[in-house]
Amino acid sequence: MSNPISTSIAVLAVLMLTNNGRVATPLSLAWSSSDASVATVDPATGIVTPVTPGSATITASYTVLSNDGTTVLSGSAVGVCNVTSQGDNLVAVVDFQPVPPSPSPTPSA
Repeated sequence: MSNPISTSIAVLAVLMLTNNGRVATPLSLAWSSSDASVATVDPATGIVTPVTPGSATITASYTVLSNDGTTVLSGSAVGVCNVTSQGDNLVAVVDFQPVPPSPSPTPSA
């Protein structure tokens, strides 16, 4: 009789800084996984749950206000999530590479 593999949970965080080093408050923040058969991520909280050994991309997409509070900027942090089996546990390690924010398109009137 084999023991079932238990899953561990990892919580990810994204810290966004303005050009002058102040912490920016996100207008929106959403998480996603490229392969839910390897790792799932709660779209609201960023909690990652490993499912099976393999690799998936975890993305945190966000919008923030510019330093002067007049321009909405959008960006993302993209990380490779490697899930490995260690004994009876699955371990997810995510290596994030932030992408600088850029101005969001202005909606047409």
